[in-house]
Amino acid sequence: MQSDTASFLLVAKASKNTRKRQQGSKRVAVWAEKTLCRSSANTCKRLDAAPTNTESSQGKKMYPNLLVNMRRGRIKTLLIIMSMFFILYFCSTTLMERFQASSQRKRPPIPRYGPEIRQVVFAKVHKAASSTMQNILMRFALARNLDVVLPKQGISLSEDGSNINRGSIVPHSQSKQFYDILCNHVLYNEEEISKHFSKSAVRIAIVRDPVDQAVSALKFYYTVWDRTGALTKGFNKHKEDPINSFLRNPQDFYEESFGPAASYINNRMSVDLGFPLTNFQESKKNNTMIREFLEQVERQFDVVLISDYFDESLILMRRILRWPMKNIVYLKVNVGENQTNSVWHKKPTLNSTIIERFREWDKIDFQLYTHFFNIFLERIRIEPLFMEEVEAFRKIQFDLNYFCRNQSTEQVLRITKSEWTPSFTILKRECDLMSISELKLTHVVRLRQTARYEEYVRRNNATRLRARKY
Repeated sequence: MQSDTASFLLVAKASKNTRKRQQGSKRVAVWAEKTLCRSSANTCKRLDAAPTNTESSQGKKMYPNLLVNMRRGRIKTLLIIMSMFFILYFCSTTLMERFQASSQRKRPPIPRYGPEIRQVVFAKVHKAASSTMQNILMRFALARNLDVVLPKQGISLSEDGSNINRGSIVPHSQSKQFYDILCNHVLYNEEEISKHFSKSAVRIAIVRDPVDQAVSALKFYYTVWDRTGALTKGFNKHKEDPINSFLRNPQDFYEESFGPAASYINNRMSVDLGFPLTNFQESKKNNTMIREFLEQVERQFDVVLISDYFDESLILMRRILRWPMKNIVYLKVNVGENQTNSVWHKKPTLNSTIIERFREWDKIDFQLYTHFFNIFLERIRIEPLFMEEVEAFRKIQFDLNYFCRNQSTEQVLRITKSEWTPSFTILKRECDLMSISELKLTHVVRLRQTARYEEYVRRNNATRLRARKY
């Protein structure tokens, strides 16, 4: 009896130990399955969901199955991790490439706070209020003794090229590499510009409505300087109404053998801003080439102003350069005037047919203007209190024009302090500087800069002589 009891107890104990081992194996399987579930996106099936009535029969198979499942799970997990790694790698590479392309596409933003910016590269575009802009920049240079890239003779660095020869320009007053201001005609080429200006110098361009710009160029250069004789030839063919005839038949006023750089009525704004001159007539039909050119201009310039919105352009420029209001006041210069009975006085008769025909001729300029006109409008739209400042500026301009243009007995114009400017004064002689011709103003700046350079050389020579004595 005792032996039977002992045997029963041993069997019960062994059965209990077997159940504990089974439960322990089950816990391990559940933990492992949960771990795999966390690391895999696959649908997981919990091991403890197995039917309880077959637990004892599956106890021996559970652990080997677990190892197989874990191996499979690890392989799947490894594959998923590797896939995610490669996806993240290629995505990050693509994003980096896009970031680098974006950083190359545009110049870095200019902080709105800090001292005034005195290094300015202005791409002087023909017949786009650029002479008035030049007057503003040269007066700023005179007021602060800045160095301007100027030809030793004449008013243009180049009318048909982009090269700025160091030997043909007025020396820097301190023989430094980088100048402060560029505002004379030269075909824009960033590589050439970077030889004479630092990367931090603000790049500014200006464009005008293509029809107005071309008509203005036609009238001005027929009267002042017909380089190729094509304008005279076209005028002789269309004496009765040269302006409207030009818009309908612009090819009659153009001599292709001289090339686009010798003309001022064939996409001249784009030529001034660096559009390639090779195979020019064919390039006008190449939309890809035009698009790349627009991207290039957007990449190279900090801002492209619109001469049709000249006051708005000046206020935007003032905010970018952080200049005082006094330094942007102006009088219009180099504005063409015609007698009322002249054929040049006739206004263009524009309709959809004429515009479309001229657009085909002036295609690059039309796309250039449309592209940067939209950017300009968006830019001033987000400027805080922008139109309020423009209106305040126009009131100053009204007082300035009355003071300078009329025979006022007052010798000083006093501008009162406002939200947009501290008080300042304008002397009568400053009116003369605002209205002076481009040729005379260039001569004044050239003489002043040359005198500073000669003084610098004299002092250096004197210093060397003293050093030799000691």
